[in-house]
Amino acid sequence: MSNSSLFEPSFNEHEELSSHADSKDELNELKSEYGDISVIGPTIEIKGELNAEENLLIQGKIEGTINHKSKILVIGSEGSIKANINGSRVVIEGSVEGDIKGSEATVIKSNARMKGDIFSPRVGIEEGAQFKGSIDMDAGNTVKNRDNDSLDELVDDLNLAENKNSKDVSKKVS
Repeated sequence: MSNSSLFEPSFNEHEELSSHADSKDELNELKSEYGDISVIGPTIEIKGELNAEENLLIQGKIEGTINHKSKILVIGSEGSIKANINGSRVVIEGSVEGDIKGSEATVIKSNARMKGDIFSPRVGIEEGAQFKGSIDMDAGNTVKNRDNDSLDELVDDLNLAENKNSKDVSKKVS
């Protein structure tokens, strides 16, 4: 074995470095839009109740309940959640199994996997996202109701538009 191979990353390390770079890009994008944002990293596992009153990016694993009271809650691409989520603006990029109550809006990004019901006045589901559940956009149960917003307007409003070239899908559920 040569000395140079000791300092060159293996194939698995390349994947890990790439994954961290993606997470870092995701975090930098969120920071540019929302300012300070706390991160639960990919190696962190939480079982129980998570209560937060600050912008939050979750890349780790959580089982239980998430109660979020700030501008934005993002389940990042590495996030794996088995919990009911209560928040204002919820964006799913990873995996969620549980119900979401988003008082302002909920967005399921193209690589996300979601199994559960969504209760939110505005819901966006990007093409390619996996979703199994029901959607309730009843104005009587939510803070705002802007039924005519397209997914593009919803994502822009959440300041998370990242790829204008992708085709977005929006579905109004009565």
